[in-house]
Amino acid sequence: MRSKFGGYVVVLLLAAAGALIPLRTALAEDIPRITKDGLKARSGEANLILIDVRVPKDWEKSAEKIAGAVHHDPDDVGAWSGAYSQDQTLVLYCA
Repeated sequence: MRSKFGGYVVVLLLAAAGALIPLRTALAEDIPRITKDGLKARSGEANLILIDVRVPKDWEKSAEKIAGAVHHDPDDVGAWSGAYSQDQTLVLYCA
């Protein structure tokens, strides 16, 4: 298994949960990004939420998962996005 944050290429940093709805239509260059080293530096923050957004079949068969991350189906953003407050920092990633 890889290190806690290693090997994950796409990491999106969203400043507010309200940004999740327009995520599907946002341009890639408009979405803030964070490096794995930047994420490691912020890993102890109480308001930082790591969300694995791989499709369920890919998530289930993968042995590489970041400890402490939650999994949400990217096709059900409307169902889970309201669970987070706007003062939380959400980091969405997929492998």
